[in-house]
Amino acid sequence: KLVFGRKLKEAKTSYLNTIPKESKVLIVGGGTGELLEILPSDALLKVDYLELSEKMIAKAKVRNSNAFETNFIESDVLSHVGTYDVVIANFLLDCFSQELLGQVLVQLKNLMKLDAQLLVTDFALTTALKGRILNKMMHAFFKLTVNLSSSHLKDIRQILLTSGFVEQDYIAHNHCYCF
Repeated sequence: KLVFGRKLKEAKTSYLNTIPKESKVLIVGGGTGELLEILPSDALLKVDYLELSEKMIAKAKVRNSNAFETNFIESDVLSHVGTYDVVIANFLLDCFSQELLGQVLVQLKNLMKLDAQLLVTDFALTTALKGRILNKMMHAFFKLTVNLSSSHLKDIRQILLTSGFVEQDYIAHNHCYCF
């Protein structure tokens, strides 16, 4: 928040208004659960909140979820089973090594119905010196503090495109993707 201010929240909420009513939604790696409070409250969503960290789930549980129903699941995405209309992966995909990311993307496809949406927000590569330095520092910090398997920031949008996901929309200034 100190570095990006409200931009992270703006980015995470960019496509929430596109979620069809009464959808079954998977939020993967939702952290503290801030997203639960800003889901469309009139959409009657059924949400599975998948998070590896017991501490993050505890924080998410005290939030006021706007979903009709919220199930908290402490698990790894690779072992999760279900079928969803919408999968949300905010600031998650860049955490994986290249090999593991491939496995995660295959798993996300398996969790999605044929016409499902994948909503992704992630950090992006930049050519600007200040941005490159900030990205490297941030990535190094998270690698040390949460044991990231990734050694560098990747072009998540391009990886999704080459993995067979079909882009429906892209908001460049927020690095948000709707597939």
